[in-house]
Amino acid sequence: MHINEHSHRTPTIGLTPLIDVVFILLIFFMLATRFGAWQDLPMSVTATEQTEAVDSDDEGRHIEVLPGGDVLLNDERLSLAELAQQLQNSPHRETRVTASDDAPVQALLSVVDILQAAGLQDAALELIE
Repeated sequence: MHINEHSHRTPTIGLTPLIDVVFILLIFFMLATRFGAWQDLPMSVTATEQTEAVDSDDEGRHIEVLPGGDVLLNDERLSLAELAQQLQNSPHRETRVTASDDAPVQALLSVVDILQAAGLQDAALELIE
């Protein structure tokens, strides 16, 4: 019995299906990705451990972020624009920022941005339960 040896084909990987899959993934990620400015950061801040409390008897500024997003500067209700103007016009002194756990994080971040724009390098941040 005579068996003919057939030449074996070397296996090749087709690039066309690979390119198709990559193209489909690219389209999927382009459609699934949301490009745009986010206005709010939905986030919950919880206290994990007790930290050293800041003395309330000092002569510095006290900024409080309320649960509705309003801001108090030394017990005076201000808008964010008015807060920025007050901080630009006042000398640099110790600043304490307090926020309850119900306060929106976006309002707290806006206050921190205003403090940085006013040239304040450090402030005490206190989260109240």
